[in-house]
Amino acid sequence: MTATSSEIMIDDKEIADSLYLHDKKQYPYIVNRVADICLTKFVELIFRNKFGDPLRLQPFQSVMLDMMWNKKFPMALACRGAGKTFMIAVYCLLKTLLIPGSRVVIVSGGFRQAKFTFQYMDELIKASPILQEAIRKNHPGNAFGVKFATDKVYLKVGTNTDITGIPIGDGTKVRGMRATCLICDEVASIDDHVFDTAIGPFLSVQADPSEAVMVEEFLDKLKRMGADPGVIQLVEDSKRMKGNQLILTGTATYQFNHFYRRYEAYKLFAESKGDRKLIKAGLQIQSGEAKIAITDEQLDLWETLYKEYAIFRLPYDAMPKGFLDAAIIATHRAIMDPVIFGHEYECAFSKDSNGFFPRSIVDLASPGKIKDGEERKEDEVHYELYGDPHAVYVMGLDPARHNDNFGLVVLKIENRTAKCVYVDAWDKTDWIKSIKKIREVLHRFPNVQRIAMDSGGGGDTVRDLLANAKMLKQGERPIIDIEPEAEHRAIPDAVRILEMINFHTWSAPANHALRSDIILKNVMFPGRVDDDVIMFRHAKLLKEDSSPFDVDDPKDVQLMEHINDLLYGVDDDEGSPISLGNVRETQAMVDELCTIVQTVTEKGSETFGLQKLSDQPEGLDIRRRDRYSALLLAAHAAREVMGHGLDTGYGVAGGSPGMVLGQRKHGGGRYRPMQNRGGIVY
Repeated sequence: MTATSSEIMIDDKEIADSLYLHDKKQYPYIVNRVADICLTKFVELIFRNKFGDPLRLQPFQSVMLDMMWNKKFPMALACRGAGKTFMIAVYCLLKTLLIPGSRVVIVSGGFRQAKFTFQYMDELIKASPILQEAIRKNHPGNAFGVKFATDKVYLKVGTNTDITGIPIGDGTKVRGMRATCLICDEVASIDDHVFDTAIGPFLSVQADPSEAVMVEEFLDKLKRMGADPGVIQLVEDSKRMKGNQLILTGTATYQFNHFYRRYEAYKLFAESKGDRKLIKAGLQIQSGEAKIAITDEQLDLWETLYKEYAIFRLPYDAMPKGFLDAAIIATHRAIMDPVIFGHEYECAFSKDSNGFFPRSIVDLASPGKIKDGEERKEDEVHYELYGDPHAVYVMGLDPARHNDNFGLVVLKIENRTAKCVYVDAWDKTDWIKSIKKIREVLHRFPNVQRIAMDSGGGGDTVRDLLANAKMLKQGERPIIDIEPEAEHRAIPDAVRILEMINFHTWSAPANHALRSDIILKNVMFPGRVDDDVIMFRHAKLLKEDSSPFDVDDPKDVQLMEHINDLLYGVDDDEGSPISLGNVRETQAMVDELCTIVQTVTEKGSETFGLQKLSDQPEGLDIRRRDRYSALLLAAHAAREVMGHGLDTGYGVAGGSPGMVLGQRKHGGGRYRPMQNRGGIVY
């Protein structure tokens, strides 16, 4: 290989060696006819896996790749582990290498999912010498490859060709961006309103509008001149390959999610064969609640446009034998609710969950981006890693029963609503570790006003350790019962915020109360991950000057990475989670909540728990409900705090004249604990 100031020259022998081609008959075919080779063969010749061997795609991967390459509106719906994200990475590299001028943008509900695709791209580039050479020639020195920034991740392939991953948030940050290929990964996680108003316009303008106009004029002229239909078709195919593209990928979910609506519309389009009634029905489904008027001119356009829609659906039982780990599948069948297993592995959209807490009511209590004029902006719920010291929080702790882990849920009380802002769960075996975890969360949420904890499963042990002065670090205070027993009553400087709950006798009314709270939106959950809002809020909390994070400041970058780790969790080099992070823990909590079923005994008493599964190994139920139990306890704590003992800004509750006069008002409608009986004593 020889290099000049403007280009890199590779001799023929080096090409053959890098392609592992030692068959003289193959060499001219590769060098002279690369444009005619099929994509699967091209990947095998150019790409390398992590062991340095040619990357050979499975037949189902070849079909997925062919669909994404040849359709303007493809949808990939595949089970967990099918490699959707990996195939997106392969496709993005092919698109930008073979079609210069491509601007690929990858978005998802959270920034973390978009980063996964770039991690695969980075691995492919590092393992494939030809990819390195193709990308390096457009960069000075060795400054090439995937670049991970705090607010985006990108790969510059050519002078006007790149791939960018961005957090979608509420859509405001990405307005004005343009893409020739937009990939929406995990579509269900993207807010419906954001999808329609912010994502769609990405593709409204051609990559080269002037060229597109000239091509259209040229086509019109060819048709007027009566040119050969084959020539016209070639020009139209060329135009289509340079046109914009929208790719949707994801995992099945509930039918009330907008992903199902788009799936149903795509299915009608792809199967219509041009039938105007089916196309019209598909357009009406895709429009959702918006009632659109469909004109004859629109239907005329769809006489050919329907061919651009396709769906790739691959459940786990259609995967090649050996691709997925059969033991893992069997374990997940045991762990997961059948509805969730249907989503994750069978590509089945379900109407709703079958438990006492239907997923539909949780979804309604999980607002995404609040539309102007519909609801109050303050009703939005965002994940929190550090609490606002001026807000009120409550905590639920489930020290675990049977095989469960230790569960922790933090609710933020705001506008007479308890908002789920933080969830965590961990192995319960080490009580010292559990105390450290609880204290660490209390440090990050300094204004927790009440803790409700199950007295079973080791709850009494945790209570004693929270009150033990030997377990305290500098600045920490013992935590004891609101109405402490004699042994704890004399502990100096103790914070009386702990309530011990006998879960078994208390569970039935608490479940009914929680269900009512969710229906009435007294308990609410995050509907989306808004990285921008989260970073802005935590910059105000963690930086002395409260200024936004500076991506060029190493200290700020370190803080942002810390927030990202708490939010999304940390995985090891093999992709296995070291910690789930707040987002995945919250999602797991909602899944657990929606698997809980109500049963009534012969004597008429109610019980709430997991469904019975006949295929559990030796009768052992290895499914979890620790996060659900912690939520149940936290919701109880929130009702106690909102029900009495707080100044709501509209007056002072109860007490003698001296007590009333002793209360200090807090403006702005904030809540604060009273310093008397019935409140929280410090």
